[in-house]
Amino acid sequence: MEDKHVIKSFSRIAVVRVHSFLNKYGVGRHRFIHMMVNLSLCLLFVTCMNGTYGSTVQAAQLIHIVDGDEWHYFKGNHEPADGWNYPGFDHSKWPKGRTGLGYGAVNFRTYLGDMKGNYLSVYAVRDFIIHDPSSVKQITFSLDCDGPFVLYINGKEAIRNPVPVTIQLDLSALAEFLVKGENVVAVQCSNEDIDSNDFSFTPIFDIHDQ
Repeated sequence: MEDKHVIKSFSRIAVVRVHSFLNKYGVGRHRFIHMMVNLSLCLLFVTCMNGTYGSTVQAAQLIHIVDGDEWHYFKGNHEPADGWNYPGFDHSKWPKGRTGLGYGAVNFRTYLGDMKGNYLSVYAVRDFIIHDPSSVKQITFSLDCDGPFVLYINGKEAIRNPVPVTIQLDLSALAEFLVKGENVVAVQCSNEDIDSNDFSFTPIFDIHDQ
């Protein structure tokens, strides 16, 4: 009941102030209503434009896997099981780590303190959903890897490089590798020397529809 009285009080105050405004500035009731209608239409237009713009921005980039995102990874003491780079593989027993991964002088988000002298390669996978593969217009892949690497999309080899790189690649021609539903991007990144004093591995993957 107390809340109702408060609401009624505020309503009376609002009405009094509106009448005071109309009398002070000589604004007729009909003109005031016309002003309010125009204002409402303007606000509705701005809201619709913001919604449309937001939808366009969202649609312009389907997948954005950036530095610092989590990937499942496997320490290459031995080769991972067959199918590790395909959709549907069970990676639940693989640890998750944020990129970049590595060891040495840099403060890595996922520190591989046991890599030196023990294993040469790290395998990383990340799954993502594509609702309409035909809408994909551009695929870009960026990588910092201290040695040879192999990139796979849904188990298919997309690119192989035998030397250390920091590189950005346009893989738009490989859009046919994508499927509707679950997809997987997978990378094997190796060090040049198993006894090297450092190693870094940071993959970035983007898919756009414009």
